[in-house]
Amino acid sequence: MKKFILIDSHALIHRAFHALPPMTTKSGESINAVYGFTSILLKTINEFKPDYIAAAFDLPEPTFRHEEYKEYKATRPEISPDLVSQFSLVKEDLEAFGIPVYEKPGFEADDIIGTIAKELKGKDIEVLILTGDMDTLQLVGGNIKVYMPKRGLTDTVIYDEKQVLSRFEGLKPDQLIDYKGLKGDPSDNIPGVKGIGEKTAITLLNKFGSIEKLYEAVEKGEATKFVSASVLEKLKAGKKEAFFSKKISTINQEVPIDFDLKKSEFSDFDRNKVIELFRKFGFMSLIDRLPSNVEQGALLMPRAEVKKIKYFEAPKDIKIEKLLLELKKAKEIYFSGYGDGNLLISAAIGAGEKIYYVDKKILSCLGDIFSNPKIKKIGNDFKVLVKTLASNDIDAGGLDFDTTIAAYVINPGERDYGLARLVLKEFGEELLEIFKENQKDALALQVSFIQRLYPIYKARLEATKTAEVFEEIEMPLIPVLAKMEMLGIELNGKKLNELSRVIDRELKKREMDIYDLAGEKFNISSPQQLSEILFVKLKIPGARAGGRIKKTRGGALSTEAGELERLRHHHKIIDHILRYRELAKIKSTYVDTLPALVDRNNRIHTTFNQTGTATGRLSSQNPNMQNIPARGSFGDEIRKSFVTAKGFDMLSCDYSQIHLRIVAALSGDKKMIQAFEKGLDIHKFTASIVNGVSMDKVTPEMRFAAKELNFGIIYGMGVQSFSEAAHISRDRAEEFMNDYRKEFSGVAAYLEKLKLDAAKNGYAVTEFGRRRYLPEIHSPNFQLRSLAERIAVNMPIQGLEADIMKKAMIEIGGWIKKEKLENDLRLLLQVHDELVFESKIGLARKVAPKILELMRGVIKLKVPILAEAKAGKNWGELRAISDIVF
Repeated sequence: MKKFILIDSHALIHRAFHALPPMTTKSGESINAVYGFTSILLKTINEFKPDYIAAAFDLPEPTFRHEEYKEYKATRPEISPDLVSQFSLVKEDLEAFGIPVYEKPGFEADDIIGTIAKELKGKDIEVLILTGDMDTLQLVGGNIKVYMPKRGLTDTVIYDEKQVLSRFEGLKPDQLIDYKGLKGDPSDNIPGVKGIGEKTAITLLNKFGSIEKLYEAVEKGEATKFVSASVLEKLKAGKKEAFFSKKISTINQEVPIDFDLKKSEFSDFDRNKVIELFRKFGFMSLIDRLPSNVEQGALLMPRAEVKKIKYFEAPKDIKIEKLLLELKKAKEIYFSGYGDGNLLISAAIGAGEKIYYVDKKILSCLGDIFSNPKIKKIGNDFKVLVKTLASNDIDAGGLDFDTTIAAYVINPGERDYGLARLVLKEFGEELLEIFKENQKDALALQVSFIQRLYPIYKARLEATKTAEVFEEIEMPLIPVLAKMEMLGIELNGKKLNELSRVIDRELKKREMDIYDLAGEKFNISSPQQLSEILFVKLKIPGARAGGRIKKTRGGALSTEAGELERLRHHHKIIDHILRYRELAKIKSTYVDTLPALVDRNNRIHTTFNQTGTATGRLSSQNPNMQNIPARGSFGDEIRKSFVTAKGFDMLSCDYSQIHLRIVAALSGDKKMIQAFEKGLDIHKFTASIVNGVSMDKVTPEMRFAAKELNFGIIYGMGVQSFSEAAHISRDRAEEFMNDYRKEFSGVAAYLEKLKLDAAKNGYAVTEFGRRRYLPEIHSPNFQLRSLAERIAVNMPIQGLEADIMKKAMIEIGGWIKKEKLENDLRLLLQVHDELVFESKIGLARKVAPKILELMRGVIKLKVPILAEAKAGKNWGELRAISDIVF
């Protein structure tokens, strides 16, 4: 049977707008509803492979229902301008897919859908009404079904007659208009019978069948046997509203539209046109979900033909000696490789107008070319090349331009900077998955695209004044990170296995304590069972006004950590649950997982991601070293499992309060600068100033609150968040924040200036010129604009912190190489503001002063930059260098 997808566009657009967080295009145009609509459209196309698709829309003009009932939908809030602007974009989307749009003045989309459904009823076509609400369920029957998201946009359900009967406890689809007649519909301001709810309406209709038969029985006195006196009274009082509500709820299936089944055939799907539109909207992730073909009836336009690039294969087409001569003559070469993410298997090299293909064996013979700093290398994802060359004892030189890193510096914050995505974004051409078919053709093609991307990105770096960040920070960092990844860090797996058993015992103890406090056994890891215990059985009030409990999107009572934190003081069980969760996470994420990641030398090799954050900070994965717990008994024990190789000590060099020192320097706040110049405890000093007491009178509680605000204000922390973080009342939090802004007026003025600068320029920028674009800062949507303002405040500070750390890593890496200390001093990790090294036993005391000097010297600020060195045998037991006897 052929399939027809009939789209209730307005319902889906509304559903998407409220289900998804705010999203914007580069120009700041709201796009989240378009994204959600397109996402579910693609899901539907891929799942059902329809032969026909049509979309119905509402129009802004009043409908016949408004003419009969002026209050129809009158209680609905005014539609957000951010939503209104997206309806036309959805139509543009549908046009690109070749999907016809039906709309008619005076009628709603439901009426158009009902009319088309009536036209198709009984035909050999399965009709699926794709919608976001239940109004069209009255149309279900035979070949007509309703397909809708059940939760958010991902979980879906198909309603046929059986499903409707189940959902409405025995009511058939054609009884749903009677159901609305009795119950009403608050969302549409349809009154129904006052006092008749869902259960009563279902009971009455299961007994009498329809409103007409119900009232016939009421008038004849036959209903008294089955209906209580109070319900009878309500029915009699609301008779007029019942019949009127049924009428208003009934879908009109006689709309005068020019429906043509042939026009709805899902054919001539111009893939290239859709890709171009997706590029315009920024829907790069949806391109991967476009169907390559549709099996039943629909014909897609073919993918754009990708021109094959001529290449010369060594040694088949060119001898190795001649290839070496050709490459040596080149001032610059273009490079693209293929491998497993760590080592290359083959590569293509462009020199002049020619492209050459080489395998791993020949690649290792080109050491003189790749180590020559005078020959510029231009490529994509150079880190893998550096690792491959290093595995053959070749030191990469002349790494001039990495298109992945360039694209990231130009526009940080995107999810994918792979070559395929860059080519698609810049040229609208798809790099097909042709490695399986012809790896050589694919590599040659990639080199040709790198040759095209290079001048584009080079010009953009200059135009955006980000060339310095690219050339002096990001490019020199590549070989440093490559070496760190290759070295890895040693792990004591036996220690973690012992720790796993200790945590197991602790978890069992916590489990029994929780069962005792709950009065029964249950699945602590089940949010549903936990919420039942906390809020139903133990009757713990919610943290919201009036004891209300936050609900999840699915309607369940929330037991997320943030919500439970607010309830700690209500019941002892909350503390036990939070600790149980913390222990379970530590065990599953680190203690039981890390030992499986070691190599044959018991070393873990994380991958540092240079393009993973919009602020410039490094991230890491497999494992994520940034998230290794730093505090608490088990956090310390996990860090103790990271040890040194035999004959080495561990050396840690850490910036001291770099975040706040940056704030003091950039804001020019006299009080904060003075505190750092005198070497005072900045949090104690802040507490002293804000509370109006001498530093020796500052209590631990005062210092804690000041510390929370010192960091929180930079992240745009509001009064409520500060109140919860500092464990103080909301009134005191508001007073504290006001006093802080008054006493540290330089900081307050600087943070406001950052917002104004971002609004003026459209981006936030660090001292070194790293940018983050903020189109949302001009959005009429308060939530979007507020988020952009918080980023505008945070990015210049956090971004400069990242730039300082990266420059320090480059300086230290260069110094180690210059002093020929590679075998004695190894940079292993970068975690937040800390650098972790392995140093030969006895060497730490000698090299630490130079490392700290290099860390302090990467930038000159108005306040002193401090860094501290610690050493030991493992990461969890480090002591200040001055305290250690070597």
